[in-house]
Amino acid sequence: MTAELIVLMPTVLMGISLIGWLISLAANQLHLEQDAGYLLRAHLIGKELEVSSDLSFELYDRGRLSCLALVRPGLITLRTEQCGISLG
Repeated sequence: MTAELIVLMPTVLMGISLIGWLISLAANQLHLEQDAGYLLRAHLIGKELEVSSDLSFELYDRGRLSCLALVRPGLITLRTEQCGISLG
């Protein structure tokens, strides 16, 4: 019984680490989505956009919509796009 546990322990620890890393990645993507929403709203009401140094953004039009693409480069690049109609 003990030998089997010793053999399985590294696999279990790697599985737990992988699950933790995936949860962290999902949290980073949600944070990026939230930042994109704030930036798009600020752009649509005419405010100047201030973006942190680890992010890059692109503004473009898609018909009547103003769109913003936000990218966080890294080991796994996170990207999000959001669009909205300007009220002004």
